[in-house]
Amino acid sequence: MKPYPILCIFLPLMFFSCGGGSGPEQTASQTETEWEWVPFEKIDDWVEGKKLRKNVTISGPKKSSGARFYRRKGPSIGIDFRNQLNDENIKNYLLSGAGLSVGDYDNNGLPDLFMVSQDGPNKLFRQNAPWQFEDVTEEAGIKDKKSWGSGAAFADINNDGHLDLYVCNKGNSDEIYMNLGNGTFNGGFVGGAKNPYRAPTMVAFADYDRDGDLDFYRTATRLLQINEMFKGKVLTKKDNSGITRAHPTQADQFEMIDGLPRELGTYDRLFRNEGSGKNGMPKLMDVTRVSGINIAREHGLAAVWWDYNNDGWPDLYVSNDFHTPDHLYRNNGDSTFTEITEESLAYTSWNSMGSDFADINNDGLFDYLSTDMSATTHFKQKTMMGSMTDTAWFLDNLEPRQYMRNVMHVNTGTGKFIDVAFHAGIESTDWTWAAIFGDLDNDGFEDVFFTNGIERNVQDSDRAIRMHQASASGASTMELRKMFLDSPRFKEKNLAFRNRGDFKFEKLGDDWGLNEETVSHGAVLSDLDRDGDLDVVVNNMNDPVGIYMNMGGDSSQINPSESGSMLISLRGESSNHFGIGARLTLKLSNGQSMSRILTSSRGYMSGAEPVIHFGWPSSVKPKALNIEWPNGHDQTIKGLLSGWHYRVTESGTGNIESLDKVSNSENRLFSQIDEALGINFTHTENFYDDFTSQPLLPNRLSRFGPALAIGDVDSDSDKDVFIGGARDRQSALFIQKEEGQFGRVSFPALEADQIYEVVDALWFDFDNDG
Repeated sequence: MKPYPILCIFLPLMFFSCGGGSGPEQTASQTETEWEWVPFEKIDDWVEGKKLRKNVTISGPKKSSGARFYRRKGPSIGIDFRNQLNDENIKNYLLSGAGLSVGDYDNNGLPDLFMVSQDGPNKLFRQNAPWQFEDVTEEAGIKDKKSWGSGAAFADINNDGHLDLYVCNKGNSDEIYMNLGNGTFNGGFVGGAKNPYRAPTMVAFADYDRDGDLDFYRTATRLLQINEMFKGKVLTKKDNSGITRAHPTQADQFEMIDGLPRELGTYDRLFRNEGSGKNGMPKLMDVTRVSGINIAREHGLAAVWWDYNNDGWPDLYVSNDFHTPDHLYRNNGDSTFTEITEESLAYTSWNSMGSDFADINNDGLFDYLSTDMSATTHFKQKTMMGSMTDTAWFLDNLEPRQYMRNVMHVNTGTGKFIDVAFHAGIESTDWTWAAIFGDLDNDGFEDVFFTNGIERNVQDSDRAIRMHQASASGASTMELRKMFLDSPRFKEKNLAFRNRGDFKFEKLGDDWGLNEETVSHGAVLSDLDRDGDLDVVVNNMNDPVGIYMNMGGDSSQINPSESGSMLISLRGESSNHFGIGARLTLKLSNGQSMSRILTSSRGYMSGAEPVIHFGWPSSVKPKALNIEWPNGHDQTIKGLLSGWHYRVTESGTGNIESLDKVSNSENRLFSQIDEALGINFTHTENFYDDFTSQPLLPNRLSRFGPALAIGDVDSDSDKDVFIGGARDRQSALFIQKEEGQFGRVSFPALEADQIYEVVDALWFDFDNDG
């Protein structure tokens, strides 16, 4: 009989802890000023195209060698704008800033910009020629409604081929402007009377029911803090069980959690498009409750539509701030949704702000990134960590766990996601609002850009202590507010990371010129000058708008020999006009594929242009483009070339198939085979409340899950498996047989050991007998 190696099982120890306290602007060259509009030319029945511009030059001082982006000064190109927030309105729920939207509203072939301000006027800038913008707000019929603007998005709401405009306002009704097709809009306030408490933040359009028109989801937080509403008199009352709760007169504004008042947000809404109503305005039906969307007072900051399971139906991710959890909703295909957050995600961000999705490893599965405010220096981490309080409610009631950092959810294709933020190097990016994916260097992998900063650091623990001491010493409300306003602006650098294609990102914001230190919120990526690469526009608070021209890696001009690229626009027939929700897959000559989903809103409070950008290394060529239209049509196009902007019309024939399918198993990172192999084991955890005995523990130590040890127990060159059990649960040993199956074995020592909790296990040759 062959000797068995010894299994060493480690039992838990008890731990105890003690607590204690840019240079001058360059001028436009002839390439910019002599631009003329060129129409699309027909290539076949379904495809039109026109060449992208190349060799874009700007005269004047050159940037340092290798810099990819050049910051254009707004006034020199016709954009005079900043998101203005006056000192009297610098308060918690207005510090979240504002967004912008990009889209070709006048169909002249160049994208235009709509910029949102809070105390200043919103502005619409029409691009008449590359890098030549004009403020057309008034003549286009966009009114200054004197509202605190937040999010915005262009979308073709009535399916007439012209981009309409939706604007979110805090403390006031939202605005919808319908595009009349002649460069002007008709519209204004929608949704009833002015409401001083409402605070929508972002609108995201999608054809979630696939009926051919665009519906939308709108996130919302709150406008006023409870101290502002009740003039500092926050009332509580103990119920019959002695539990302190919000006083009935204020119960609709906050709830008591861990003995502290936590402000309630406001309701998110899902609206279904019911067609046109009076005066050409859309008929919108609130279907939130009947759709299965969570009805709760939460702090919604962002919402993004994507198709996480590749079944053709738009799914929804909602990012919520503070203690309110994020939500991942699966579209059931019958106008209803099922929340699958707990079963699909390992972790979420604590203060989720912006978010975006991309296929970061080009495996055909879409991954998801949510942002938080995790500092990048030790000093900022410690001064922003807040006070130590009893967090039992938070740890006992929220699944999946929330952590104050970014989370990069990688799609495994099994309905579950793996968090790789630490591995990728993007877990901490400072006080981050927007995260937007895009192939900034045209290498075939989507990079990511982050906006950062806040007008005043509301997480400054040191200042909070000083203000508390001043209040205790009798300081007035005005004096305390002055202390807050006198604190410096919390400017931080925006960050850009290059996707290396191996689940790792390389920080290149300084090298690329995307490193401005300011207070930034909404941002968009768009090929503004139609030269084949993505430019960047950022809405800064109390600073001029950030506009970054992509120079293609050379300080003076784009070098088309370095990479290839193309733009794709869609024209739906039975699908919505711009093909929002379509999935595009570009296959290259080297066998690589790149996938995109056309979406209208992404990042933070911002609207995306309905144009898809692909980039790739110059060593390969495009082979075929596959389009899965929102209504189920499947269309493949070959013979596409680099350096072109194509417009594809949905074919009435061609391949038509139901997209109601589970994601292709070939693309899955993992497949579940435990039962097929005979490893039939379910771990059952016993309950133990770590925090009752040790409240200062950062995490539970009793729920690490079962111990696992793999080794060749019977020396037959096959791996065997040991799985540890919780207290009063027997561990399991599975021996691999010749045919690759496993059989469970037991022995007296293993049975006797179940009175202990197995926390770790390791196979080793204790007696050195081989």
